[in-house]
Amino acid sequence: MYSLCKNELAKTHLDVTLSFIHAPTQARASLALDLAEMFKPVLADKIIFGLVNRHMLSDSDFEEGENVCRFSEAGRRKVVESFREKVDLEQLDDIRGYRTIVLREAFHLQAHVLGMTSYKAYKQKV
Repeated sequence: MYSLCKNELAKTHLDVTLSFIHAPTQARASLALDLAEMFKPVLADKIIFGLVNRHMLSDSDFEEGENVCRFSEAGRRKVVESFREKVDLEQLDDIRGYRTIVLREAFHLQAHVLGMTSYKAYKQKV
C-alpha cells in the first residue's frame, strides 16, 4: 500500500517527506504513509482477510521466528499477486481501479495544499 501511494504521489507536485499524521523525515515518504492509512482498511486488509477466508493461505506461507511471524516467500507472492489484481483489474464506479482512486486522492490533496479546494477524504463502505 505504501509503495502504491508513493508511486501515485510522485505524479503530483507534493513533497512526500512532509505529512499530516506521521512524523516527517528525510528518510521516508511520510506523506505516502498518511495516504496509505486511508486505503489500508479498504484495500490491504480486504485482500489479506479475503485470502484467509478463502483458505488460500496455509502454514507454509508463514515463517515463525523468535517473537515474530511473517510471510514466507510463497506467502508474499500470493499477497502481492492478489494486491496487483485488486489494484489494477478491479473496476469501481466507472473508474479503472484503486490505482486511479489513489492518484485522484493525491490530486485532491494537492489542490487542498495549494488552496484551490477544501479537502474531503475518500470514503468507501468496508
